[in-house]
Amino acid sequence: MGLLNFFAKITRPWEVHLLKKDGSRESSGTQDRPGAIAGIILGITDPALKIERVMYAGKPVSRTGFEDLVADAHILNYFTEIAQKQGLPIATLIERGLNKAQSKAAYVEVARRTSKTLGVKEDQVFDLLMRRLSRGLAGIAKQQTP
Repeated sequence: MGLLNFFAKITRPWEVHLLKKDGSRESSGTQDRPGAIAGIILGITDPALKIERVMYAGKPVSRTGFEDLVADAHILNYFTEIAQKQGLPIATLIERGLNKAQSKAAYVEVARRTSKTLGVKEDQVFDLLMRRLSRGLAGIAKQQTP
């Protein structure tokens, strides 16, 4: 088996581990990054769950990788909420974008949510969000590695 064949088989290297209120654990199983983001969204929206750890290729992701994943989950989740409220497909909203007032409101709300999940002050997540949003929503959605 060649080296490229070995790496070609690792198609779903992400795994999200959630801790339930009763102390039991739940694993997402291995998946791609969008699947990991879905697991993170589950962990941040369900009050009965807490994100315990995130693995990539069998190893825990770095703090920066974890922060990026959480920020991306909040960004994509918030845009999905906006699209649903406006009765639009998310692709249409991404294509059209938000007006200036909506963008500012979205940025503030995503910062609030991200800081709550990470347990840090809102002003500490602004650089993180600027770095993530500079990739654009399509870039966030396409990323596969930490």
